[in-house]
Amino acid sequence: MTNTTILTVEELNILYIVKGDSRNETIDNFFDMLPDIDDEDIRKITESALEKVQDMSDEDFAGIDFEDGFTGDEG
Repeated sequence: MTNTTILTVEELNILYIVKGDSRNETIDNFFDMLPDIDDEDIRKITESALEKVQDMSDEDFAGIDFEDGFTGDEG
């Protein structure tokens, strides 16, 4: 993944929510979700994550580790 596509923790959490079986399906899921976001801060994070996913290659997207789920404390 290039420096321009490094995702923040917040972006990764949103990406985890909308992740599809492919980068293109994930992008479609972002667009499906955007109209339902009323919170301006969440909308900005979501739009930023969407832009980064659109800019990355399929290979970079496939390299994202989704196995751990949400970041942060669990339990």
